Amino acid sequence: MNISVFSEIGKLKRLLVHSPDGGIGSVPTSKLHDWLYDDIVDIDKIQEEYSRYQMLLLLFLDSKKLFTANGEFALDKNSKRPTKDEATGIKSFENNPEKKGYYVDDDNIENEAVIDTQYLLQYLFKTQPIKAAFLVESICAIEGVHPFRKRDLLELLEAGKTDDTKYSDIVKALLTGKLEHQFKNGKIVKLEGEDARFVFPPVPNFIFTRDIGVTIGNYLLITKPKFYIRKREVVLMRFIAENFLFKDDKEQFKILNVSEDDDFFQIEEKEQHNREVTYEGGDVMMISPKHLMIGCTERTSPYAIQKLINRIFWEDTGIEMITVIKISAKRSQMHIDTVLSHIREDLWVIHSPLSEVWQTKQEAKYWKEKLYLNKLNQQSFSENERQQEVTIFQFYLNEEGLKLKKEYDVLKDKRNNEVLTKEENDSIVLKKRDLKGKFKKLDFLLHQENSKVGHPLYTAAPKGLEDLLQQISKNDFGVEGKVNFVYSGAGDPPYDEREQWTDACNLLILKSGVAVGYDRNSRTANHFNEKMLDTNSNVSNYKGFIEFLVEANKIRFQYRKNTKDEEMDLKHILHVEDLYDFILGKRFVNNAFTNDTATLSNTETDVLINSIQNTLILLPSNELSRARGGSHCMSMPLLRD
Repeated sequence: MNISVFSEIGKLKRLLVHSPDGGIGSVPTSKLHDWLYDDIVDIDKIQEEYSRYQMLLLLFLDSKKLFTANGEFALDKNSKRPTKDEATGIKSFENNPEKKGYYVDDDNIENEAVIDTQYLLQYLFKTQPIKAAFLVESICAIEGVHPFRKRDLLELLEAGKTDDTKYSDIVKALLTGKLEHQFKNGKIVKLEGEDARFVFPPVPNFIFTRDIGVTIGNYLLITKPKFYIRKREVVLMRFIAENFLFKDDKEQFKILNVSEDDDFFQIEEKEQHNREVTYEGGDVMMISPKHLMIGCTERTSPYAIQKLINRIFWEDTGIEMITVIKISAKRSQMHIDTVLSHIREDLWVIHSPLSEVWQTKQEAKYWKEKLYLNKLNQQSFSENERQQEVTIFQFYLNEEGLKLKKEYDVLKDKRNNEVLTKEENDSIVLKKRDLKGKFKKLDFLLHQENSKVGHPLYTAAPKGLEDLLQQISKNDFGVEGKVNFVYSGAGDPPYDEREQWTDACNLLILKSGVAVGYDRNSRTANHFNEKMLDTNSNVSNYKGFIEFLVEANKIRFQYRKNTKDEEMDLKHILHVEDLYDFILGKRFVNNAFTNDTATLSNTETDVLINSIQNTLILLPSNELSRARGGSHCMSMPLLRD
């Protein structure tokens, strides 16, 4: 399969997602902290909200999935829910991978745009049962499953050869931890009610596919999460990577990962902490074709970053610059994608307290208090905060590193293409090993403060996070004018922290300027709208759409003021429910809403979707936000323009 991601803002064409499975609904309150949740969620509500997200993805990536064979939109005009065929019981749009009529076509699965990991696992179990058996054995060993329960699982897999539904059952068990079958008297029998067993914990965080895998150019980085509850997700993702994304053995060198040193378990426990390797996908951003950003956070360790820098520079990823952003280890900002997202070449959203510009304004606002503290502390409070909150390091693939890689490639080609004696072959193996060792010892840190020699695009050290992002916009994307910033909660305490907590800065970009966020973060949405108005950005030229959008937002949002306390038209904010209403024929005509217009056809819908620019599309989020991840977390892009 072709995977290719070279930025966060290129037009999205294919991604992996994971619909909330039953495991999320079985998280007990006593395990919230251990399983990385802050609250229990309503499984039915979160699945309903997620379905709106999945349909939105399909509207932009593969809209024909939302239209029936006779050309009708999948949602009923009155209920805005999928219709159901009374004879077959199949919905006009089914996004539950366990049910009949699921929208993915097995015969064309490699070309699907929105691929759910649960359905993909079912497909791989059916097409590759031997490898699936090895996977089941591995998971049972990792989780310490009782031999009898392991037998139940393996026999359930075997039963799939004569009954396809059993593949769905075993995948469901591996995700939720709940085994509803038993091998008894030589056959698999269904366990009803309380007889079903939880044989291991669920994987309630798999909904956040970004954390487990990140596409870096044409490579896939498989992560190593900090907490044990996420280990099984890595095993499942590697199975998907090796048997679907890179099923050709010759391509599997593109699957990257790093881990602890070979002698890690011989080191004293105190030292082990410093040599621990953990990293998650929310801390890895493909900023531009030659530039990668990595977060040093609660979940990603310094030693992991050191290893990632060496590995990514060594492979032919095309990466020349790696920027490391160290932020304080807090639950509220577990990854860097919880505090910043790239929206458009010249536009970013960031958590306002991490901005040196915002901090300076706060300092000026409260200058009397700050001046008094300066006398006592010999430094401003904001400077002290910045030192704790954000530190930036930059690394670049220097000339010496490029030279060693070139020498290595020459030896590699010689070994692969020439007939060599044993002595010649052994000599090349030793030389290659020596070159790799020298490469790992190189200093890739960009020393801007004491040397004029550095990466040509980055000869000045960033003054802070906002300055860094400005440099990226100008150097990597050629922006000549002003670089703009949307602040969480519009930079207004306490809304900035409240909305960052519910993932105001965690946005998936469908195409440059078009982002997906949560509807509960209204002040951040307002600030997005304000920045778009300030830059005279277009929204859509589709007839009647902007008028409808502005009036719909007057009803939906009571607060419609900018940071100058002025009323403004919210034409750059689009709630997904209003988008569906417009497709279904709702319009604003003669100062009133009507439903008299015909539902848009598939072709008309594509014209509408393609016309949408510079817009923040909002999802219903009462339950989704409780899971502590936004649309960026809930996506693993595989292909972007």
